[in-house]
Amino acid sequence: MKKLSYLCLLILIITSYSCTKEVADTRLSDFTDPVITGYYQTNENGEEMGAIGIPNVKRFNGADRNHSTHFMVIYPNPAYYSFNIGMETPAPSTTKKIWITRANSVDLPINAGFDLTMTTMVVGGSPVFQTETNSDNIAINVEDVEDGYYRVYVEADDIILYENLVINHAASPY
Repeated sequence: MKKLSYLCLLILIITSYSCTKEVADTRLSDFTDPVITGYYQTNENGEEMGAIGIPNVKRFNGADRNHSTHFMVIYPNPAYYSFNIGMETPAPSTTKKIWITRANSVDLPINAGFDLTMTTMVVGGSPVFQTETNSDNIAINVEDVEDGYYRVYVEADDIILYENLVINHAASPY
């Protein structure tokens, strides 16, 4: 009888401290890594220039940007030495948690000319960068970050948005 009581108590403790798989997928590498299939190219003003592959991103929480309370955009993408994250939330002073995870390409070359044929990328779950801000726009320096593929996450008001980022120092227009 005591063993059954301890087992029930242990199950209750584990259940109460565990998180949902959706949240764990974004922060931990214990579950199957999410797959990225493309990204949106944006210029230095945040204007979308086109898509490479089929981007599987979640940049807003509604049917489209005009019908959403939360929105994010990263620019420029690809990033050379820094990039910006622009965010919209119902209250401008909302705390936003930001983290970036590294992506490993699968059959996706990254070269100096940056002529990509997008297929599939597998993302690791461990953050390589994380911060919190109350600002609606934040600049992130990636001068010392390795060239490659990343996923950028923003969490505000228990809503998680994400976008795919490419860092390529060789493709700098400067």
